[in-house]
Amino acid sequence: MKEATNKNFFVIFDNIFSGKSYQLAVAAGLIAKEKEILDNVAFTGEVSSNGFIIPVNHIEEKREITEKAKKVLITPEDIENLEELSFWLNPEHLPVIFIHINKPELALQSLKQMEDAIKKDERFKYFKLENLKKFYRLEDQDMYLITPSVDFSNREELIKILNEFREKVSKLLTLEGVIKDHNKVVLNISAGISTLALYFGVILGNRQASIIYHYQKEYHKVIDLTDNPRKIKEKKSEFEKISVNKNIQDPLMIIIYLASHNPIEKGLELKEKLGAKGELIIQSKEHQGNLEIGDWSSIVSEIYTAIDDNKQKENYMVFSAPVAIMLALGMALGYFLPIKVFHYNRDEYIEVPIKLNEEILRSPF
Repeated sequence: MKEATNKNFFVIFDNIFSGKSYQLAVAAGLIAKEKEILDNVAFTGEVSSNGFIIPVNHIEEKREITEKAKKVLITPEDIENLEELSFWLNPEHLPVIFIHINKPELALQSLKQMEDAIKKDERFKYFKLENLKKFYRLEDQDMYLITPSVDFSNREELIKILNEFREKVSKLLTLEGVIKDHNKVVLNISAGISTLALYFGVILGNRQASIIYHYQKEYHKVIDLTDNPRKIKEKKSEFEKISVNKNIQDPLMIIIYLASHNPIEKGLELKEKLGAKGELIIQSKEHQGNLEIGDWSSIVSEIYTAIDDNKQKENYMVFSAPVAIMLALGMALGYFLPIKVFHYNRDEYIEVPIKLNEEILRSPF
């Protein structure tokens, strides 16, 4: 044990027992810097001198005892070595998952797919969804939000969805109060509808460590804000990823065109209908309608720069863009700009009855 943990210690037992299954518990006590996390769990397993966890007997009996004590049992089936144990007890960055989808039957499958995507990152190679749930008392339903249908003209319905988003993310970022620093928790997030994603992003803000994923048969990391959440707000003097056509007057119609559907014609029709005088048209320079999977953070910062540099007292926005980009754009914009958003549905635009600068969107994070 001393060789495996590289620590001096002594242990006092209050009862007689046999075997070495206590060793994993001792190792956890020695390794954990914040002892509060140990309140949730119990351990059983033998520890080899090179730090591997060796299977032990009577797992089911021990599990029953720990459940009666309202704890969760961590066994050699959960943790293979002390390095993996330290990943959970002393995280430099601890991944959590939040997924927004519209089909309830895909919820568990989506969580598993996100787990697979997270583990591709060398920093998070020990990540396991089941261990996240065990160590931090989470349930599957804490990590997803399902909206089978959304009436984007219904303010009360939208506020209810946004409040549920805020509550779920708040729980994930505090992890039952064990993690004190939000930025130790990395929110791995994917949304399902671009309009909602924009509002989710505004609420999330630009101070929280996050990784944003794009779904294309599987989850792809496209925006990594782990070390610098504010990089999507970095102003650009030149645009390499987007082209901008503008006639800046107040009120201003903002049109973002990155995905397959072209919103320019109908966006300009809506501009005339609303009596807006100016337009700001943002398009992708390359791969219009089919952005290559990669780092999209610079695309977001360029769009943010274009909007922030040309904003007016009154602004309208329509868009056709990947969900991940709209989520990140919402994070960059925050709730400060007076923008009326229009949701595209069945060949028409619906005004979303919540402006992006309303107090209900202020980020608590």
